Amino acid sequence: MQGRVLLVDDDSVSLAMLRVCLETMEPAVEVVGQATDAEQALRMAIEERPDVVLADFALPRQTGLQMASWIMRASPQTQVILLSEYDEPWIRYQSARDGIFAFLKKDEPLPKIHRTVVDALQASYPTAVDDGERPPAPQPDETPDDGIAPMRLAPRETRVIELAAQGYSTRGIAEELNITFNTVRDHLKHVYRKLGVHSRHEAVLAFQRRMG
Repeated sequence: MQGRVLLVDDDSVSLAMLRVCLETMEPAVEVVGQATDAEQALRMAIEERPDVVLADFALPRQTGLQMASWIMRASPQTQVILLSEYDEPWIRYQSARDGIFAFLKKDEPLPKIHRTVVDALQASYPTAVDDGERPPAPQPDETPDDGIAPMRLAPRETRVIELAAQGYSTRGIAEELNITFNTVRDHLKHVYRKLGVHSRHEAVLAFQRRMG
């Protein structure tokens, strides 16, 4: 697997450390760029269309959450992972509500950060689909006037997207439900198809809208 990752941090030491981590651990991923603030990150995300943005929460002028909302609007297929020195409950809640793929403390072991990036790459379309194709679009009779497919999720699919909305990574969902990583991926593919979306972020938002 060769994914494309954009790093965002105003600390040059952190940027260098994360880059070495991602490029040397297996499976290695491609770092397509480094940004030091939210505006630069947005420009690079539009230009490079990375699969994943790995960003510090505490950026100059804007927070990582503000940056993430810009990037996910400009590139819905891009997954965002936020790192923070502090495990504040409100940041974790806001991250889950806004569709952030994962929220980690900056002092997490590098192998865990690398594994979370790999999970995000596997959850990001088109890389998450084994045959390289997008999930099939919903059939016309499955889509109401508002353009959003109805909620016809199986109980396990519902639980998977609930955990995704709470900020669980794909691997975290697998551990919580005691199922395999690939089974979670399959459930997510089914959720995307049934909701008529193409990314985890869009699925979480569609699910939250339907749940009120």
